[in-house]
Amino acid sequence: MRLAGLAYRAWAELEWEAEERLVVTTGGLDLFPASSAIPPGPYRSSLETCGVPYQWLDAAEVMRRWPAFRLDADVHGLWQADAGMVPAARGTRVMQRLAATYGAILLANTPVMAVRDRGGAVEVATAQGSFRAGRVLLCADAWTGDLLAQLGVELPLVVTQEQFSYFRPADAAAFAVGRFPVWIWMDDPSFYGFPVWPDTALKAAQDVGGTQVTATTRGFDPDPAASERLAGFLRTRLPGAAGTHDHTATCLYTLTPDRDLVLGPCPATTASWSPWAPPTASSSPPCWAGSWPTWPCTAAPTSTSPRSPPTARPSPPPNRRPGTWSEPPAGCGQCRQNSLPSGSCMTTQCSPFSSTSRTLVAPVATARSTAAATFVRISSIGVPRPPLTDRSRWTRFLAVLGSGTRWK
Repeated sequence: MRLAGLAYRAWAELEWEAEERLVVTTGGLDLFPASSAIPPGPYRSSLETCGVPYQWLDAAEVMRRWPAFRLDADVHGLWQADAGMVPAARGTRVMQRLAATYGAILLANTPVMAVRDRGGAVEVATAQGSFRAGRVLLCADAWTGDLLAQLGVELPLVVTQEQFSYFRPADAAAFAVGRFPVWIWMDDPSFYGFPVWPDTALKAAQDVGGTQVTATTRGFDPDPAASERLAGFLRTRLPGAAGTHDHTATCLYTLTPDRDLVLGPCPATTASWSPWAPPTASSSPPCWAGSWPTWPCTAAPTSTSPRSPPTARPSPPPNRRPGTWSEPPAGCGQCRQNSLPSGSCMTTQCSPFSSTSRTLVAPVATARSTAAATFVRISSIGVPRPPLTDRSRWTRFLAVLGSGTRWK
Protein backbone atom coordinates (compact mmCIF):
# COMPACT_ATOMS: atom_id res chain seq x y z
CA MET A 1 0.00 0.00 0.00
CA ARG A 2 2.85 2.40 0.79
CA LEU A 3 4.31 1.83 -2.67
CA ALA A 4 0.91 2.49 -4.25
CA GLY A 5 0.63 5.76 -2.33
CA LEU A 6 4.10 6.83 -3.43
CA ALA A 7 3.21 5.94 -7.01
CA TYR A 8 0.17 8.23 -6.94
CA ARG A 9 2.33 11.05 -5.59
CA ALA A 10 5.03 10.44 -8.19
CA TRP A 11 2.51 10.54 -11.04
CA ALA A 12 1.03 13.75 -9.62
CA GLU A 13 4.49 15.34 -9.56
CA LEU A 14 5.17 14.17 -13.12
CA GLU A 15 1.87 15.66 -14.28
CA TRP A 16 2.68 18.92 -12.48
CA GLU A 17 6.05 19.23 -14.12
CA ALA A 18 4.93 18.11 -17.58
CA GLU A 19 1.75 20.23 -17.40
CA GLU A 20 -0.06 17.27 -18.86
CA ARG A 21 -2.69 14.98 -17.39
CA LEU A 22 -1.73 11.30 -17.50
CA VAL A 23 -3.67 9.44 -14.78
CA VAL A 24 -7.22 8.63 -15.86
CA THR A 25 -9.32 7.87 -12.78
CA THR A 26 -11.94 5.22 -13.56
CA GLY A 27 -12.43 3.34 -10.32
CA GLY A 28 -11.40 -0.29 -10.03
CA LEU A 29 -13.55 -3.40 -9.63
CA ASP A 30 -12.03 -6.73 -8.52
CA LEU A 31 -14.48 -9.59 -9.03
CA PHE A 32 -14.23 -12.67 -6.79
CA PRO A 33 -16.35 -15.75 -7.51
CA ALA A 34 -17.01 -18.10 -4.60
CA SER A 35 -13.88 -20.11 -3.69
CA SER A 36 -11.83 -18.00 -6.08
CA ALA A 37 -8.22 -19.01 -6.67
CA ILE A 38 -7.22 -15.51 -5.52
CA PRO A 39 -8.85 -14.92 -2.12
CA PRO A 40 -10.20 -11.45 -1.32
CA GLY A 41 -9.21 -11.45 2.36
CA PRO A 42 -5.65 -10.07 2.06
CA TYR A 43 -6.82 -7.31 -0.28
CA ARG A 44 -9.60 -6.19 2.03
CA SER A 45 -7.51 -6.32 5.20
CA SER A 46 -4.67 -4.37 3.57
CA LEU A 47 -7.04 -1.62 2.43
CA GLU A 48 -8.74 -1.49 5.82
CA THR A 49 -5.52 -1.33 7.79
CA CYS A 50 -4.25 1.49 5.59
CA GLY A 51 -7.50 3.42 5.82
CA VAL A 52 -8.15 3.25 2.08
CA PRO A 53 -11.91 3.39 1.46
CA TYR A 54 -13.52 0.64 -0.59
CA GLN A 55 -16.89 -1.05 -0.98
CA TRP A 56 -17.67 -4.78 -0.87
CA LEU A 57 -20.54 -5.41 -3.30
CA ASP A 58 -22.69 -8.43 -3.98
CA ALA A 59 -23.41 -9.55 -7.54
CA ALA A 60 -26.78 -7.80 -7.68
CA GLU A 61 -25.25 -4.46 -6.73
CA VAL A 62 -22.41 -4.87 -9.21
CA MET A 63 -24.88 -5.50 -12.02
CA ARG A 64 -27.10 -2.63 -10.88
CA ARG A 65 -24.17 -0.19 -11.12
CA TRP A 66 -22.68 -1.70 -14.27
CA PRO A 67 -25.45 -3.54 -16.15
CA ALA A 68 -23.00 -4.88 -18.74
CA PHE A 69 -21.83 -7.60 -16.32
CA ARG A 70 -23.47 -11.04 -16.17
CA LEU A 71 -22.54 -12.56 -12.81
CA ASP A 72 -23.59 -15.55 -10.76
CA ALA A 73 -25.12 -14.82 -7.38
CA ASP A 74 -22.00 -16.00 -5.50
CA VAL A 75 -19.72 -13.37 -7.08
CA HIS A 76 -18.62 -10.36 -5.02
CA GLY A 77 -16.91 -7.19 -6.11
CA LEU A 78 -14.30 -5.02 -4.39
CA TRP A 79 -14.80 -1.45 -5.60
CA GLN A 80 -12.14 1.23 -5.04
CA ALA A 81 -12.93 4.66 -6.45
CA ASP A 82 -9.35 5.97 -6.83
CA ALA A 83 -8.16 3.26 -9.23
CA GLY A 84 -7.42 4.17 -12.82
CA MET A 85 -5.09 3.81 -15.76
CA VAL A 86 -2.18 5.59 -17.42
CA PRO A 87 -1.49 5.69 -21.19
CA ALA A 88 1.80 3.81 -21.33
CA ALA A 89 3.20 5.15 -24.60
CA ARG A 90 2.28 8.76 -23.87
CA GLY A 91 3.58 8.51 -20.30
CA THR A 92 6.88 7.13 -21.58
CA ARG A 93 7.21 9.99 -24.06
CA VAL A 94 6.61 12.51 -21.28
CA MET A 95 9.33 10.92 -19.12
CA GLN A 96 11.71 10.86 -22.06
CA ARG A 97 11.11 14.53 -22.72
CA LEU A 98 11.66 15.54 -19.11
CA ALA A 99 14.71 13.29 -18.83
CA ALA A 100 16.30 15.09 -21.76
CA THR A 101 15.67 18.46 -20.13
CA TYR A 102 17.63 17.25 -17.10
CA GLY A 103 20.62 16.10 -19.12
CA ALA A 104 19.83 12.46 -19.86
CA ILE A 105 20.91 11.15 -23.24
CA LEU A 106 18.53 8.47 -24.48
CA LEU A 107 19.90 5.98 -26.99
CA ALA A 108 16.96 4.08 -28.44
CA ASN A 109 17.40 1.02 -30.65
CA THR A 110 20.79 0.42 -29.02
CA PRO A 111 21.22 -3.27 -28.18
CA VAL A 112 23.25 -4.01 -25.07
CA MET A 113 25.73 -6.78 -25.82
CA ALA A 114 27.39 -7.18 -22.43
CA VAL A 115 27.63 -5.81 -18.89
CA ARG A 116 31.05 -6.25 -17.28
CA ASP A 117 32.29 -5.61 -13.76
CA ARG A 118 35.53 -3.65 -14.05
CA GLY A 119 36.29 -3.39 -10.33
CA GLY A 120 34.94 -0.11 -9.01
CA ALA A 121 33.11 0.54 -12.27
CA VAL A 122 30.77 -1.21 -14.66
CA GLU A 123 31.16 -1.31 -18.43
CA VAL A 124 28.17 -1.59 -20.73
CA ALA A 125 28.98 -2.71 -24.26
CA THR A 126 26.46 -1.65 -26.90
CA ALA A 127 26.21 -1.59 -30.66
CA GLN A 128 27.23 2.08 -30.54
CA GLY A 129 30.26 1.59 -28.33
CA SER A 130 31.06 0.97 -24.66
CA PHE A 131 30.15 3.09 -21.67
CA ARG A 132 31.63 3.07 -18.18
CA ALA A 133 29.90 4.26 -15.04
CA GLY A 134 30.19 4.09 -11.31
CA ARG A 135 26.81 2.36 -11.21
CA VAL A 136 24.55 0.61 -13.68
CA LEU A 137 20.84 -0.01 -13.24
CA LEU A 138 19.41 -3.05 -15.00
CA CYS A 139 15.70 -2.73 -15.75
CA ALA A 140 15.78 -4.81 -18.90
CA ASP A 141 12.62 -6.91 -18.53
CA ALA A 142 13.03 -10.15 -20.49
CA TRP A 143 16.73 -9.49 -21.04
CA THR A 144 17.47 -9.11 -17.31
CA GLY A 145 18.44 -12.75 -16.68
CA ASP A 146 20.99 -12.87 -19.47
CA LEU A 147 22.61 -9.60 -18.39
CA LEU A 148 22.71 -10.58 -14.72
CA ALA A 149 24.33 -13.90 -15.61
CA GLN A 150 27.29 -11.96 -16.98
CA LEU A 151 27.75 -10.53 -13.48
CA GLY A 152 27.45 -13.92 -11.78
CA VAL A 153 23.94 -13.30 -10.51
CA GLU A 154 21.01 -15.63 -11.09
CA LEU A 155 17.34 -14.86 -10.49
CA PRO A 156 14.48 -17.33 -11.04
CA LEU A 157 12.80 -15.12 -13.64
CA VAL A 158 10.12 -16.59 -15.89
CA VAL A 159 9.35 -14.87 -19.19
CA THR A 160 5.98 -15.55 -20.80
CA GLN A 161 4.46 -14.30 -24.02
CA GLU A 162 1.12 -12.68 -23.32
CA GLN A 163 -1.42 -10.96 -25.52
CA PHE A 164 -4.16 -8.38 -25.29
CA SER A 165 -7.10 -7.61 -27.55
CA TYR A 166 -9.17 -4.58 -28.49
CA PHE A 167 -12.89 -4.80 -29.14
CA ARG A 168 -15.37 -2.23 -30.42
CA PRO A 169 -18.67 -2.71 -28.57
CA ALA A 170 -21.91 -1.80 -30.27
CA ASP A 171 -22.76 0.57 -27.42
CA ALA A 172 -19.41 2.21 -26.76
CA ALA A 173 -20.98 4.85 -24.47
CA ALA A 174 -21.93 2.14 -21.96
CA PHE A 175 -18.24 1.37 -21.48
CA ALA A 176 -16.93 4.95 -21.43
CA VAL A 177 -14.70 6.39 -18.69
CA GLY A 178 -17.04 7.63 -15.99
CA ARG A 179 -19.55 4.89 -16.67
CA PHE A 180 -17.38 1.79 -16.58
CA PRO A 181 -14.33 0.87 -14.44
CA VAL A 182 -11.10 -1.01 -14.91
CA TRP A 183 -11.84 -4.56 -13.77
CA ILE A 184 -10.20 -7.90 -13.09
CA TRP A 185 -11.66 -11.40 -12.63
CA MET A 186 -9.79 -12.79 -9.60
CA ASP A 187 -9.78 -16.49 -10.40
CA ASP A 188 -7.79 -18.97 -12.47
CA PRO A 189 -7.81 -18.17 -15.32
CA SER A 190 -7.81 -14.48 -14.53
CA PHE A 191 -9.01 -11.84 -16.99
CA TYR A 192 -8.94 -8.05 -16.88
CA GLY A 193 -10.11 -5.10 -18.93
CA PHE A 194 -10.47 -1.35 -19.30
CA PRO A 195 -13.15 1.13 -20.30
CA VAL A 196 -13.45 2.45 -23.83
CA TRP A 197 -10.62 4.97 -24.08
CA PRO A 198 -9.38 7.07 -25.78
CA ASP A 199 -11.52 6.26 -28.83
CA THR A 200 -14.26 3.64 -29.28
CA ALA A 201 -12.30 0.46 -28.48
CA LEU A 202 -11.79 -1.26 -25.14
CA LYS A 203 -8.89 -3.46 -24.11
CA ALA A 204 -9.14 -6.88 -22.42
CA ALA A 205 -6.73 -9.74 -21.78
CA GLN A 206 -5.99 -12.87 -19.80
CA ASP A 207 -3.48 -12.36 -17.01
CA VAL A 208 -0.46 -14.73 -17.16
CA GLY A 209 -2.04 -17.10 -19.62
CA GLY A 210 0.81 -17.34 -22.11
CA THR A 211 3.58 -19.81 -22.83
CA GLN A 212 7.12 -19.56 -21.49
CA VAL A 213 9.58 -17.97 -23.92
CA THR A 214 12.78 -15.92 -23.91
CA ALA A 215 13.48 -12.48 -25.27
CA THR A 216 14.94 -14.04 -28.40
CA THR A 217 12.53 -16.96 -28.97
CA ARG A 218 9.31 -15.01 -28.55
CA GLY A 219 6.97 -14.52 -31.48
CA PHE A 220 4.61 -11.74 -32.46
CA ASP A 221 1.65 -13.71 -33.75
CA PRO A 222 -1.30 -14.05 -31.34
CA ASP A 223 -2.27 -17.49 -30.04
CA PRO A 224 -5.73 -18.40 -31.40
CA ALA A 225 -6.49 -20.57 -28.35
CA ALA A 226 -5.74 -17.66 -25.99
CA SER A 227 -7.88 -15.36 -28.11
CA GLU A 228 -10.79 -17.78 -27.85
CA ARG A 229 -10.41 -18.11 -24.06
CA LEU A 230 -10.72 -14.35 -23.72
CA ALA A 231 -13.60 -14.07 -26.18
CA GLY A 232 -15.42 -16.91 -24.43
CA PHE A 233 -15.09 -15.21 -21.06
CA LEU A 234 -16.39 -11.92 -22.45
CA ARG A 235 -19.36 -13.64 -24.10
CA THR A 236 -20.27 -15.19 -20.74
CA ARG A 237 -19.53 -12.40 -18.26
CA LEU A 238 -19.42 -9.18 -20.31
CA PRO A 239 -21.29 -9.88 -23.56
CA GLY A 240 -21.73 -6.23 -24.50
CA ALA A 241 -17.94 -5.81 -24.58
CA ALA A 242 -17.42 -8.69 -27.01
CA GLY A 243 -18.27 -6.59 -30.00
CA THR A 244 -16.27 -6.36 -33.20
CA HIS A 245 -12.72 -7.60 -32.69
CA ASP A 246 -10.32 -4.83 -33.67
CA HIS A 247 -6.88 -6.37 -33.20
CA THR A 248 -4.70 -8.45 -30.86
CA ALA A 249 -1.05 -7.77 -30.01
CA THR A 250 1.57 -9.61 -27.98
CA CYS A 251 3.83 -8.56 -25.11
CA LEU A 252 6.13 -10.16 -22.52
CA TYR A 253 5.78 -10.72 -18.79
CA THR A 254 8.92 -11.17 -16.69
CA LEU A 255 7.99 -12.51 -13.25
CA THR A 256 9.46 -14.19 -10.20
CA PRO A 257 7.72 -17.41 -9.11
CA ASP A 258 5.71 -15.60 -6.40
CA ARG A 259 5.22 -12.48 -8.57
CA ASP A 260 6.94 -10.25 -5.99
CA LEU A 261 8.87 -7.25 -7.24
CA VAL A 262 12.64 -7.58 -6.86
CA LEU A 263 14.95 -4.67 -6.20
CA GLY A 264 18.54 -4.60 -4.97
CA PRO A 265 22.27 -4.46 -5.70
CA CYS A 266 24.24 -7.24 -7.33
CA PRO A 267 26.72 -8.84 -4.90
CA ALA A 268 30.30 -7.62 -5.25
CA THR A 269 29.50 -5.29 -8.15
CA THR A 270 28.39 -1.73 -8.67
CA ALA A 271 25.39 -2.83 -10.71
CA SER A 272 21.87 -2.76 -9.39
CA TRP A 273 19.05 -4.82 -10.79
CA SER A 274 15.33 -4.66 -11.05
CA PRO A 275 13.64 -6.85 -13.67
CA TRP A 276 10.68 -4.60 -14.38
CA ALA A 277 10.41 -1.99 -11.65
CA PRO A 278 10.78 1.72 -12.42
CA PRO A 279 14.44 2.73 -12.64
CA THR A 280 15.91 3.07 -9.16
CA ALA A 281 19.33 3.45 -7.65
CA SER A 282 20.14 1.42 -4.58
CA SER A 283 22.86 1.17 -2.02
CA SER A 284 23.50 -1.64 0.42
CA PRO A 285 21.92 -3.35 2.21
CA PRO A 286 19.81 -5.13 -0.42
CA CYS A 287 16.09 -4.48 -0.36
CA TRP A 288 13.06 -6.29 -1.67
CA ALA A 289 9.72 -4.84 -2.66
CA GLY A 290 6.68 -7.12 -2.55
CA SER A 291 3.63 -7.11 -4.75
CA TRP A 292 0.74 -4.88 -3.77
CA PRO A 293 -1.58 -5.24 -1.89
CA THR A 294 -1.17 -8.87 -0.80
CA TRP A 295 0.12 -8.20 2.71
CA PRO A 296 -1.47 -6.20 5.50
CA CYS A 297 -0.23 -2.78 6.44
CA THR A 298 1.39 -2.60 9.85
CA ALA A 299 3.44 0.57 10.27
CA ALA A 300 3.44 4.25 9.43
CA PRO A 301 4.71 5.01 5.94
CA THR A 302 8.18 6.44 5.48
CA SER A 303 9.89 7.66 2.35
CA THR A 304 12.77 5.79 0.76
CA SER A 305 13.63 8.77 -1.41
CA PRO A 306 16.35 11.23 -0.38
CA ARG A 307 13.68 13.85 -0.93
CA SER A 308 10.52 12.91 0.89
CA PRO A 309 7.35 13.18 -1.18
CA PRO A 310 5.31 16.25 -0.30
CA THR A 311 2.78 15.83 2.47
CA ALA A 312 0.20 17.37 0.18
CA ARG A 313 -0.31 17.27 -3.54
CA PRO A 314 2.02 19.57 -5.48
CA SER A 315 0.37 22.81 -6.48
CA PRO A 316 -0.76 22.43 -10.07
CA PRO A 317 -0.38 25.05 -12.76
CA PRO A 318 -3.45 27.29 -13.26
CA ASN A 319 -6.59 25.64 -14.60
CA ARG A 320 -5.41 22.06 -14.22
CA ARG A 321 -5.16 19.43 -11.53
CA PRO A 322 -2.80 16.50 -11.16
CA GLY A 323 -4.09 12.95 -10.94
CA THR A 324 -6.12 12.25 -7.85
CA TRP A 325 -4.76 10.53 -4.79
CA SER A 326 -6.71 10.35 -1.56
CA GLU A 327 -4.18 10.81 1.23
CA PRO A 328 -4.47 8.12 3.93
CA PRO A 329 -5.09 9.31 7.47
CA ALA A 330 -2.16 9.92 9.80
CA GLY A 331 -0.80 6.71 11.24
CA CYS A 332 -1.92 4.54 8.37
CA GLY A 333 0.21 1.60 7.52
CA GLN A 334 2.44 0.09 4.92
CA CYS A 335 2.76 -3.45 3.71
CA ARG A 336 5.17 -5.24 6.02
CA GLN A 337 6.87 -7.15 3.24
CA ASN A 338 6.85 -4.02 1.10
CA SER A 339 8.77 -1.99 3.67
CA LEU A 340 12.28 -0.98 2.66
CA PRO A 341 15.05 -0.14 5.14
CA SER A 342 15.29 3.60 5.56
CA GLY A 343 17.80 4.96 3.07
CA SER A 344 18.43 1.58 1.46
CA CYS A 345 16.76 2.46 -1.83
CA MET A 346 16.79 5.78 -3.59
CA THR A 347 14.30 6.55 -6.32
CA THR A 348 16.08 8.92 -8.64
CA GLN A 349 13.95 11.98 -9.24
CA CYS A 350 14.22 15.43 -10.73
CA SER A 351 11.55 17.97 -9.92
CA PRO A 352 11.11 21.67 -9.24
CA PHE A 353 10.69 20.94 -5.54
CA SER A 354 14.40 20.62 -4.86
CA SER A 355 17.49 22.41 -6.08
CA THR A 356 19.85 19.61 -5.11
CA SER A 357 21.66 17.80 -7.88
CA ARG A 358 20.01 14.47 -8.69
CA THR A 359 20.36 11.72 -11.21
CA LEU A 360 17.56 10.92 -13.58
CA VAL A 361 17.00 7.70 -15.47
CA ALA A 362 14.09 7.68 -17.89
CA PRO A 363 12.40 4.71 -19.57
CA VAL A 364 13.31 4.36 -23.23
CA ALA A 365 10.94 3.16 -25.93
CA THR A 366 12.85 0.54 -27.88
CA ALA A 367 12.38 -1.46 -31.03
CA ARG A 368 11.03 -4.97 -30.70
CA SER A 369 13.36 -7.44 -28.99
CA THR A 370 15.91 -4.66 -28.42
CA ALA A 371 17.44 -3.45 -25.18
CA ALA A 372 18.62 0.14 -24.82
CA ALA A 373 21.30 2.03 -23.00
CA THR A 374 20.74 5.41 -21.43
CA PHE A 375 23.75 7.60 -20.88
CA VAL A 376 23.02 9.78 -17.86
CA ARG A 377 24.52 13.07 -16.80
CA ILE A 378 24.08 14.40 -13.27
CA SER A 379 22.36 17.73 -13.23
CA SER A 380 19.39 19.67 -11.96
CA ILE A 381 20.86 22.91 -13.24
CA GLY A 382 21.42 22.03 -16.88
CA VAL A 383 24.96 20.70 -17.27
CA PRO A 384 25.67 20.57 -21.03
CA ARG A 385 25.56 17.12 -22.56
CA PRO A 386 28.68 15.56 -24.06
CA PRO A 387 28.57 14.73 -27.77
CA LEU A 388 27.28 11.26 -28.61
CA THR A 389 30.69 10.33 -30.01
CA ASP A 390 32.29 10.74 -26.56
CA ARG A 391 32.19 7.06 -25.54
CA SER A 392 35.00 7.16 -23.01
CA ARG A 393 33.39 9.73 -20.77
CA TRP A 394 32.71 8.55 -17.21
CA THR A 395 29.45 9.19 -15.45
CA ARG A 396 27.88 8.02 -12.22
CA PHE A 397 24.89 6.17 -13.58
CA LEU A 398 23.89 4.20 -16.63
CA ALA A 399 20.54 2.50 -17.12
CA VAL A 400 19.93 -0.56 -19.25
CA LEU A 401 16.28 -0.75 -20.17
CA GLY A 402 14.23 -3.06 -22.33
CA SER A 403 10.80 -3.42 -23.84
CA GLY A 404 9.12 -6.54 -25.12
CA THR A 405 5.98 -4.91 -26.48
CA ARG A 406 5.22 -4.18 -30.09
CA TRP A 407 2.86 -1.22 -29.96
CA LYS A 408 0.01 -0.79 -32.41
